[in-house]
Amino acid sequence: MFDPRIHRVLAAISARPNISLKELACLVDLSPSRLQHLFKRECRTSIKSFTLEVRLLKAASVLAESTIPIKQVCRDVGILDLSNFGRYFRKRYGISPGRYRKECRAATSTQLPLGIALPALQNIQRRANMIGLDDSNHIKKAAST
Repeated sequence: MFDPRIHRVLAAISARPNISLKELACLVDLSPSRLQHLFKRECRTSIKSFTLEVRLLKAASVLAESTIPIKQVCRDVGILDLSNFGRYFRKRYGISPGRYRKECRAATSTQLPLGIALPALQNIQRRANMIGLDDSNHIKKAAST
């Protein structure tokens, strides 16, 4: 289906969401601009959009499963500015990172259905499935309660 180089790029982004375009281009022996063109043709989205999506999925997973400070989660996934991270997260999932974490904790501690975070969890799971990242078991568990 995809060019084999694109498979390597997708795997690299999924494994390390903070990888740079230059590193990705070196990985597949292409120039950054040629890689962007090929990626857009094959995936119908830009590398930047795809990488942001993966970063947000990884962040959602970490937020739900740990007590790592949000600022650190944001840095770990490759988004350096906390306010941008919050804006991206809210735009994608309709809930702030802090509220998402709070709702996930409440859901696991009381075993009650999620209130505000349920639509966000379903949205995150749908996006993960769309881009082939289906390793977020906590999302499946929480969304099914």
